[in-house]
Amino acid sequence: MRMMRPTAVAIALVAVLCTSAASAAEKKGKPFVVVYKNDAKVELRDFEIGVEESTLFGSSYTRLKALPVKTDRLHLKVLVEKLAEIEFLSVDTEGGEIKVRLTATDGKTIEGAIDSKKDIIWKGMHPFADSEATLDPAQMKKIILTLDKEKE
Repeated sequence: MRMMRPTAVAIALVAVLCTSAASAAEKKGKPFVVVYKNDAKVELRDFEIGVEESTLFGSSYTRLKALPVKTDRLHLKVLVEKLAEIEFLSVDTEGGEIKVRLTATDGKTIEGAIDSKKDIIWKGMHPFADSEATLDPAQMKKIILTLDKEKE
């Protein structure tokens, strides 16, 4: 009976350490590159999109797993994890319309417009002190989500 307690404590300690190591690996995030209109490149990590909602008690950010896109005939929800590249064809800052060309990881492309009643927030993590970077589609040419194997 006395041996059971130290064993249980050791198992719990190992479980806590494994969980914290896994969360640290998740925090690192997958790298991606932002290419600006002047062809300047910035490497960031942990790409995400989301919307901000105002509520009675303030505002809240909701992360989206899929990018809402409207084509000529369809409304699509394209999973971000299945995208290799997002190219910004035109960005209307007054009307809020963003036309994009999406390239899937299998190389297929589709063009459409972002279809969201709320403004999409584009984010990443900058390596400097794990700073959160908010991206402006009006300044970007494209986002490369799948980097070459040599860089990874």
